[in-house]
Amino acid sequence: MTAYLMTRGTPRRLDYRFVGAAPPDRWWAPLGDWLVLEKAEVVVHSGPDGTDVLVSGIPSARRDSVTTAIRYTLVVDGAAPGLLHGLAAAGLDPEARTALGAALDAQFPADWVDAALGGAANADADAAARLRRALDTVTVDVRPATVAGPASWTGAIDDAAAVAAFLARVAELGSGGAGWAFTTAALSSVEGARRAAAQLDRPVAVLLGSGGPPEVVDLGKAPAGTRAGQQPSRRRRAPLPSLVVVAVVLVMAVATVLLLLR
Repeated sequence: MTAYLMTRGTPRRLDYRFVGAAPPDRWWAPLGDWLVLEKAEVVVHSGPDGTDVLVSGIPSARRDSVTTAIRYTLVVDGAAPGLLHGLAAAGLDPEARTALGAALDAQFPADWVDAALGGAANADADAAARLRRALDTVTVDVRPATVAGPASWTGAIDDAAAVAAFLARVAELGSGGAGWAFTTAALSSVEGARRAAAQLDRPVAVLLGSGGPPEVVDLGKAPAGTRAGQQPSRRRRAPLPSLVVVAVVLVMAVATVLLLLR
């Protein structure tokens, strides 16, 4: 397991970047504009190299030089199942997310962050140790992985059933299942989630921050009125009148020939 932390310093020149080491691979990049790090987002990805989690929009009590609130983005590569579930659950719950921010503030006070982002020596090793201590405060919860429901689906972040299904998918990913589970403040419709799932081309669970459906929707099913494997139906053109005329003429010609042959 390796953890990384992004935040900013007090002076405006110390903008958002990773404190100490940065992740060697930005595995969340395929989500592109669907991921809004300025907002409270949760992303879990599982692939051949293990399971990773990102939680953004974690509030800090620190303020920058113009009193704008500062936030954290936490990335953990190769997270153990218990920590994976604990971080995902904390990211989905405003109260738990605030508590996580307080734990980070305790380890990353303003003067230390400013010095580290300003190029202080030994910042990488010190940041890693501080981050481990902050993560020790996260309540780990090992849930048995249950494979249930559609492979790819979407729901609303304010729907308790969808949130429970999301955390069940996180447990499945932590147990070796491949795919994605993420929240998004950028998508606001089932069709948007459907397009995202198609582009990622792996099992996907999506919680929409706004515009979410009242219940979990299977993204593998065709929209209502469309057969699976078909495009939405198009109205067929009516037969051309000229074709009807030609058919009538042919029938009359055949009848005439038959009469002459009698």
